[in-house]
Amino acid sequence: MSLNPNPNPNPNPNPNPNPNPDVITPPLSLSSLSIAIATLTISLACGIAVASESEKNTSTDNSQMINVTGDAYIGAHHDSNVNVSELDTNTDTSDSAVKANAKLKVAITPVEKWQFTASIQHSETRYNELSEFDLAITTLAGEASYQLPWAKVGLHHYNASADLDSNAFLTYQQTGVSLSNSAFSQGYWRISVDAIDKAFDNVPERDADALAGRIDGFWFFTNQSFVQVGLKYQNEDALDQAFDYDSYGLDVSYTYPTHFLGKALDLKLGYEMEDRRYGSGSQSNSSASSGGIFNDEFDQQQNSRRDDDRHVVKASLEYAALENMDIIISAQYKDYGSTLASADYQETLGEVGVKFHF
Repeated sequence: MSLNPNPNPNPNPNPNPNPNPDVITPPLSLSSLSIAIATLTISLACGIAVASESEKNTSTDNSQMINVTGDAYIGAHHDSNVNVSELDTNTDTSDSAVKANAKLKVAITPVEKWQFTASIQHSETRYNELSEFDLAITTLAGEASYQLPWAKVGLHHYNASADLDSNAFLTYQQTGVSLSNSAFSQGYWRISVDAIDKAFDNVPERDADALAGRIDGFWFFTNQSFVQVGLKYQNEDALDQAFDYDSYGLDVSYTYPTHFLGKALDLKLGYEMEDRRYGSGSQSNSSASSGGIFNDEFDQQQNSRRDDDRHVVKASLEYAALENMDIIISAQYKDYGSTLASADYQETLGEVGVKFHF
């Protein structure tokens, strides 16, 4: 179970996308900042819409638009090895869970080249037996984008609050800029740079600032299928240097749209890898005690370093059974190799769910 609430691990592959989703600590509270940004986004967009009334005769009808979308999901989930990857903790125990998610998004296009979006999302995972791993995440997001002649420029901010076993666990902020545009007649590219801030309620030594960057490329085929390749890098600076790391990663996926019984069916295969190199003192020489999931098994050693090598294989099927209802089946296999014993494990995930959308 990953607690990383980054809402934008993969950009939207639409040739004219508005990407959503994975910071300096402000003087305001984190949730207040996100609400303020979302409110400011909507207010600014409305203001521009009023100011641009004089351009109405030269604008198309579609340039003055407010679009509201939403979806709700519920599914049955099975995990072969319940864990909290952010705490390098795994139980080596399987369990089933109910997963639910709801999202509301407002997109405003006051004039042809500007777009503003604001969204709120809440997700929950409730386990049958291991309730101490029950997870709830609330995410607020805001974005503004402008279409230049050669690229779309975007500014985005996300704030996610995670609760573990009904207790505050992690607050995650991500602020960044992006550039994106089409390439040739069938390609699309996106570059993003983000500042990230993590604040843990129970393990403050893991609090961290990070700088992340990624480059994504998409190629669309004549049958409407497409391939995505992403390269990513992250440098994380934690309060305790044992948790400092540099990581390099690769994402590859292939999406194939087809039809079954006259309804749309999307098939997707994906692979992710990440190589992490930690700072000095990051290698443990003892096992974690059994006192709870917040135990930290790091015994700092001056000349000992931790290395992680992570691989994930994914497959999913999404079937549009009804106009506003999709059936989703997904599976993942994770192989997390590490020189730290508690972070070295394998995990298989399976899920069947239904998504309602408007």
